[in-house]
Amino acid sequence: MGEGGNGADVYDRQIRLWGIEAQRRLGTSCVALVGDVGSLLMHELGKNIVLAGIGSVLVVQTHVDPAACRGFLEGESSQQLSQSLSQLNPLIHVEARELDELFRSNLVPQVVCVVGGLFGDTFLELAAKCRSNHVMFYAGRCYGLLGALAMDLGKEFKYFLAPKKSDDDNEVNLAEKSVESVVSTVEFHQLEFMKWNLASKRSACGLFVFQVLERFEKKFGYLPSIKQRPEDARLFETLIDEMHEELQLKKSQIPREMLTLALETACFSVAAVVPVLAGFYGREVVNIIARNAKPIVPFFFFDAKTSMGIIDSWS
Repeated sequence: MGEGGNGADVYDRQIRLWGIEAQRRLGTSCVALVGDVGSLLMHELGKNIVLAGIGSVLVVQTHVDPAACRGFLEGESSQQLSQSLSQLNPLIHVEARELDELFRSNLVPQVVCVVGGLFGDTFLELAAKCRSNHVMFYAGRCYGLLGALAMDLGKEFKYFLAPKKSDDDNEVNLAEKSVESVVSTVEFHQLEFMKWNLASKRSACGLFVFQVLERFEKKFGYLPSIKQRPEDARLFETLIDEMHEELQLKKSQIPREMLTLALETACFSVAAVVPVLAGFYGREVVNIIARNAKPIVPFFFFDAKTSMGIIDSWS
């Protein structure tokens, strides 16, 4: 519980919300924040994590995302952001780490949260290392008016659902009545080539849009921008056709309107989108540590134009 003497008082409202046992789990857990540490998404997520009472936070700088809004905390380096997060909640432990040191000490994270990329080579390697070390992995990024969150919780993730509380129940009774459930997720690297049309009919085709964007960035080294480079429209369309063939999709299944929105806005930062994704991101991290709610797996997509969030599940 941040193990500080005043922890119970500081986290009183949260304890009322999710219980003393969940808060204890948060306080003894370790989360790594990896990616563009100076970005607004990293700062929003970091704030949510430390204020929730996560016991230890590791901060790892890997790159700078040129398309990302810059943050509101003092911190364009791992050391600076660590100090800023420590000031937000002095009850927790925050330290800067190098990426190659992430699993080489006594303090190993239970959850790794990537900010600023999904399918980059560095993050795919990190996701594979997390899987082999039984560490839960999340990756999130904003692209203009769109936001994405993808995850790998391993072969078997157990969580416990308590029944609705009655007047006679207390926290101990509810814990005894909780029902154990299990969910499994595909390996993270498989999402890069996952056939999104295998998901539920409610799917907004979000994964395909981000597959195209990430593939474009890998191939050309930047996100598309038809205002800055009109030829990007042709390159983007060619890539869509290639992936259409690769994933064996029907022409009618290609989400044209959403792809157009991605082409027009992906390289720009929209500050209003970031807190929405960061709030959802932080809530999911708290839930999987507390293990008292069904996790969202393996992909969440947010479209600010329609104010709609969609969950695509292949669990």
